[in-house]
Amino acid sequence: MSRGRKTHIGVAAWHEAGHALAAMREGRWVVAVEVCTAIPGNGVTRQLVRSRRNRFNPIRGPGNARAAWLDTIERYLPELRVTLAGPLAEAKAINRPLRSLGAQLDLEKCQSLAKRLNALRECIEEEGVDCGPPIDELFNEQRKRVRRWLGRPENWRAVEKIAYQLTV
Repeated sequence: MSRGRKTHIGVAAWHEAGHALAAMREGRWVVAVEVCTAIPGNGVTRQLVRSRRNRFNPIRGPGNARAAWLDTIERYLPELRVTLAGPLAEAKAINRPLRSLGAQLDLEKCQSLAKRLNALRECIEEEGVDCGPPIDELFNEQRKRVRRWLGRPENWRAVEKIAYQLTV
């Protein structure tokens, strides 16, 4: 296997290890974590997520609007943290800015999530409810949270172990 090919597989392993460990931290069941040796740089973390619809209708008044916002944030922030953990683990492992295709796809997923939350936020704020800080600030705080979490030695050792297993 060429050195470049091996490097791409290794980067994908770090990336997927970050997703897997974050998913477990968020209470999800990780059913598979794989890196592709045929197409270096590709990988996947499959997880089971207990999904549910929002229990509150935001157009039924300020109380429901506020409850809908809080319920949505409670459901979406774990998804954001799991999504960010892959690219952030990858960047930490190679000590370089995020440039891989997997990182780009995950960051696009985060942007899509932000758009959906902003649309709901507009609807809820029309009901006179304060939704707190803007989405970009909220997301930036979550990014910092995931970086701090990955920076803890015990968590980083777990990422290392998962990444190693994916490359042997």
